[in-house]
Amino acid sequence: MNFTESIRSFFTTKNRRDLMIYYGVFAGVFLTIAAIIIYSHFSTMARLSQQLKDINKQRSSAQKILIKNKEILAQQEAVKDILQQEPNFYIGKYFTNDLMQQINLPITSGPDLSETDVGNGFIERKLTVTFGHINMKQLTELLLKIEQKERVYTKELKITKDIKDGLLNVTLIIATLEPQQTPA
Repeated sequence: MNFTESIRSFFTTKNRRDLMIYYGVFAGVFLTIAAIIIYSHFSTMARLSQQLKDINKQRSSAQKILIKNKEILAQQEAVKDILQQEPNFYIGKYFTNDLMQQINLPITSGPDLSETDVGNGFIERKLTVTFGHINMKQLTELLLKIEQKERVYTKELKITKDIKDGLLNVTLIIATLEPQQTPA
């Protein structure tokens, strides 16, 4: 007897109740296997979708970092270009010779010079000066003149109003970057 005849004789010899039990067991096993396959497929798809979302978030974050890096590199190049235009720039000389000759303001203290290492091969030189009894127009003219000079920027500005005469007392810190001198 071959295999197909043995299967046929098996089913023909069984009564209807036994055949229904076999069919039920077969259907139950088949449905269980199908359910396991479907569940594993959808759970794998959900896991892969989540991984794809995470990868897209990381890609977007990496793109933002690369764009920010390009901006920073461009700003560093702009700073280097500005520094190369005036290699012998001194902030104290600029303040006394250029700025104060253009705008005559009463100085109550300063100018005081200080420097800080900001890294990346640069030193930030700061000049602190205090002006007393000036009006808002004089202050805005001073800030405008400082802003017009690319090499210098306003680091800090503290304004207090004098109660007696209504004028302003201003503490101003301006700064510039200079290349750090390497020891020979």
